[in-house]
Amino acid sequence: VGGNDIAIRPSIPTILSAASLLKFSSIRSIEARKPLGLRHFIKLFKVKMTEYIKKLLGKSKPKRVIVCMLYFLDEKPCNGGWCERQLALLGYNKEPAKLQAVIK
Repeated sequence: VGGNDIAIRPSIPTILSAASLLKFSSIRSIEARKPLGLRHFIKLFKVKMTEYIKKLLGKSKPKRVIVCMLYFLDEKPCNGGWCERQLALLGYNKEPAKLQAVIK
């Protein structure tokens, strides 16, 4: 299971949560799981992803389900990459440690 929906077509709640999380939170507060906006991503990646996988599987019971996601991206801008604009909007090119703390 995988996808880039939050990078390609983020919802309004995702945009607002990312903005508040990355603009108004410190790395320390992110690591302590206390910043505004983090709850949305926990719900999105834990609760909603679990619901989606269960719906996708239906009644089948595989031994394993593998969920894929981006981890730590290249910190250098790549001039024209498909996600360059999104990463710039998330502040990744200026302060990658903040988004990396969110991903952890």
